[in-house]
Amino acid sequence: MASADDPDPRWERLDRTHMNYCIQCGRCTSSCPLATQIDYSPRQKVNEERLLEEENLDEYGGSVWTCLACYNCNESCEQGVHAAAVV
Repeated sequence: MASADDPDPRWERLDRTHMNYCIQCGRCTSSCPLATQIDYSPRQKVNEERLLEEENLDEYGGSVWTCLACYNCNESCEQGVHAAAVV
């Protein structure tokens, strides 16, 4: 876990405001080539990020940060949520 003096760069990349627009439709998950092979789908990641505090992220293991960076999830979202920013 990162300290206040040395914040986790993954957490700093998040614009948490846009995540609130997620309506849990699942389009990001259906467009993700890894969704069936990882513990968390893009939809779940966005939802977990909205609900979790930074210090709790480590409980979910490395799969929370697994991504191919294809951005299919971002392109498929009609609400403009950038699920790829979560990973």
